[in-house]
Amino acid sequence: MKKSSIFLMSLLSIAFVGCSDNYDPAVGPQSYLPEIPINASDVSVTNTATSIKIADFIDENEVETPIPMGTFAVKEGAMPAYTIMKAEIEISQTEDFAKSAIVEANSLAETQEITIQPSDLEDAYFYGISKNPATTDLYVRTIMYTQTKGNAVARIGKPGETYYATSKITFTPLNRVSIAPAYYIIGGPNDWQGSAINRSIKFDHSGEDVYVDPIFTVVFDAAASGDTWFAIGDDLACDAIANDNDWSQLYGIVGGESEAMSGQLDRRSNLGGDNSFCVKAGAKKIKVTIDMMEQTFTVKTLDFGEYIYEAGNNNGWGSPVDYLYGGNNDGKYVGFMYLDGEFKFRSHENSWDAPDWGAGSSEGSLKEKGSNLKAEAGYYQVNADLAAMTYKVTKVENISIIGTVKGNWDTDVDMTYNKETGAWEVTEDLNAGEMKFRMNHDWSVSWGGNGNSKAYTDLTQNDGKNLELAESGKYKVQLFIQYEGKNKVVITKQ
Repeated sequence: MKKSSIFLMSLLSIAFVGCSDNYDPAVGPQSYLPEIPINASDVSVTNTATSIKIADFIDENEVETPIPMGTFAVKEGAMPAYTIMKAEIEISQTEDFAKSAIVEANSLAETQEITIQPSDLEDAYFYGISKNPATTDLYVRTIMYTQTKGNAVARIGKPGETYYATSKITFTPLNRVSIAPAYYIIGGPNDWQGSAINRSIKFDHSGEDVYVDPIFTVVFDAAASGDTWFAIGDDLACDAIANDNDWSQLYGIVGGESEAMSGQLDRRSNLGGDNSFCVKAGAKKIKVTIDMMEQTFTVKTLDFGEYIYEAGNNNGWGSPVDYLYGGNNDGKYVGFMYLDGEFKFRSHENSWDAPDWGAGSSEGSLKEKGSNLKAEAGYYQVNADLAAMTYKVTKVENISIIGTVKGNWDTDVDMTYNKETGAWEVTEDLNAGEMKFRMNHDWSVSWGGNGNSKAYTDLTQNDGKNLELAESGKYKVQLFIQYEGKNKVVITKQ
């Protein structure tokens, strides 16, 4: 059967279905036996698309030209009566179609050419595959259906198995949003020109594809005096400043409200002014978060306390709490404690008044009022960064004495943690000499005398002074490690 015969049969089928309501009252409406399903082997599809650039199919007036994807054919005599064909195009960036999206083809009632609307393909890619506007390889395959008597739709072949014309094409989506790999604070506590050239205050990012994770964050010092004025730039903006003294590519606030703490941002070239950000005098730290997919920002001033507190299974949920110290007022806290399952951080020593912090949406992240954090039973160094909203627990496998009190600076005397006393302990024969303490047989974390002091009751973490043992003998050594300012060693001669 020629293609024209197939078209004629389809048209006649539609015509018959359309006239079915005009029956003879004396006879009544006609009834038809169920149609025999079409076999998958009776249908063939040829893909003709090799490269698709969406912009080529949508003109400046947004008038669309259908994108030709291929053609289909049906074996002669296989097409059931009152039936037309339908098609869908499945798209994916991977050959296994693990992540895919579906585009419905245009009507096949009067044609064997399979076409899709460019806006449908663009939306399917943007919302279902990737928002990245770069040209990419795209895998496509066709799913075929029959539609009988205007509404009964059946897939041809087995769902999940039967596909037609699987192929790879080159695909260029519309550039709906452009996200740079890096962003910087320009101005702020630094010279504007210098900060653009040096790019010293860089936003943090997860390292994921920026079109998958478009969120960037940064915490930086406020200006030493007065208000803090700043803008946001990418490498394009910084290069324009460095090379041409062109400041128009920096990002500013849409609407020009410089003291706004949230809103939309855009390039100065689109805003018609500098529209810089401003945080009033008095802030110590400033946190800026930008969502470059939505082109939004939030600004928050940070005033961190000296301590935060851990409460959990290990201490009866705060009876009493364990301390984490953050003396630099930068939101970074550290403490040493025994953990036993679930725990959280809180801002108050004696209450759960807001804020408190628990598990965020990803491993190692925090959020206010998050669910309980977890750690298997053991002794840990616990770090929390409330500026970055992250935390880390590092298992303390051992703490040891090292120094001339036992051989030399290459011999560790391991201590054992005593849950009853809260101390790392050992009883050992020691020589008169010098010593320090270190964690996990490594110098990345150690304890010695604080400043010029060699006092046992005032130990500091890292860069401490060597401690002195006046005479040889057998000693019980108890090391109490909690947080900076609360570390000490008690040495008792036996």
